[in-house]
Formats: sequence, C-alpha cells, structure tokens
Amino acid sequence: MKLEKIVIKDFKRFTHLTIESIPETARLIMLFGPNGCGKSSLFDALYL
Repeated sequence: MKLEKIVIKDFKRFTHLTIESIPETARLIMLFGPNGCGKSSLFDALYL
C-alpha cells in the first residue's frame, strides 16, 4: 500500500492530524514517541 497523504479528524486523541509529502520512494516509515502519544491510534485509524 502506498500512501500519499493521511488526514485524521476527531479520532481518539486526534482533533486534526495531517501527514503530507510522503515520498513515493519511501519503503519504511518509523513512528516513535513516548507512551500515550498516539502511535497505536494512528494505525487504528488506518485500519478503519
């Protein structure tokens, strides 16, 4: 699956999240941050 842009509105802890400019050549995207910052929520939104 290739994503160009991700927009999440009013989902779990995100009121508005936009991720743009994902390079077409990207083969691996890493998410990191402290506990409770929404890493799993991002994947939950993509699953829906």
